Amino acid sequence: LQEANGTPQAPKKIQYAVIPIKGVMTTEDSWCDYGALSIASMLQEAYNDTSISEIILEVNSGGGESMAGYIIQNAINDRNKPVKAYCHMVGSAAYNAVCSCDGIYLSNPASEAGSVGSYYSINKQAVKWYKETFDEIYAKQSTEKNDAIRAYFAGNKQPLFDKATEGAQTFIDTVHKYRPQVSNKIDAGKMFNANEALENGLVDGILTNIN
Repeated sequence: LQEANGTPQAPKKIQYAVIPIKGVMTTEDSWCDYGALSIASMLQEAYNDTSISEIILEVNSGGGESMAGYIIQNAINDRNKPVKAYCHMVGSAAYNAVCSCDGIYLSNPASEAGSVGSYYSINKQAVKWYKETFDEIYAKQSTEKNDAIRAYFAGNKQPLFDKATEGAQTFIDTVHKYRPQVSNKIDAGKMFNANEALENGLVDGILTNIN
């Protein structure tokens, strides 16, 4: 590079901030991993640091709490500099978190991406113990409080099924909004291998180096 007067100028270095997203996605910090609120705070710190040119989210997560994904996604949408995702595995809530990034890349051919969907996992033994141990008494006005889980306790799975379906559709619509190139094949919730994820528009490439 040269200035206008012809004096050589050293090229500017790109300074990266690398922020990890790993393990089960949670809103709060766990014993081993940062929660979504902490990651959102790290992103804001990186936005405010003028020495940082680009942010890389290093992701190794198959998902977790849907709320955690949306918290990180909202923080990414506030960016004032490029934010890219470099992923070993990125599924479900983790993919929702990064789907609006400036680029999504997998680290190797064995990496996976996808699981765009929603479900509930309920411990039936815990439900049995709870029903035998606790008695719930609701206020007269509170006919719809905890309605889905109350229905489940009564043997009706439909309300939880409806909530899962609604959540999945919101997730699917969000991915298509931020990545209009994705195939409709992703809507069924499949986890794709690296080449399939690339073919179906979930990722932008397979890179062996984070930089």
